Amino acid sequence: MGPSVTFAFTDNDTGVCLSADPPTSNNYDYVLYASAANDITNLGQCVTRCVDATLVLGATKANLAGVSFGVSTVCRCQYSNGIIPDRLFAAGETDVASGFTCPASAVECDGRNEATTAVVGSNGPLEDGTCFRNDEYSPL
Repeated sequence: MGPSVTFAFTDNDTGVCLSADPPTSNNYDYVLYASAANDITNLGQCVTRCVDATLVLGATKANLAGVSFGVSTVCRCQYSNGIIPDRLFAAGETDVASGFTCPASAVECDGRNEATTAVVGSNGPLEDGTCFRNDEYSPL
């Protein structure tokens, strides 16, 4: 991976980032990493991991809606619908049809969500750290 990057991220509040899409589809597809287990100690390192296309094929700053980051808890990369196939993956699991592989360093990858619009809020205080909205997100 290259150097840490943060682009233009705005602290949105605690918890997982949510979109303006209807409540039944306001969660983003995501890849979840355990921060401590992956030596992710700051927002820049989390974002760098999220846009590393060698880990998630097709991941870019344009389709990364936001991240939920906590130093000792999580780095949750939240993508626009369609980056991850529509199912839940365990770490290292591959979808043969699409060629997508959930990174071995991840806890899980979930493509069952439908959000596409920009981050407008979060789900409040949880173990999921703080939601940071990507101000350079370009919905598909």
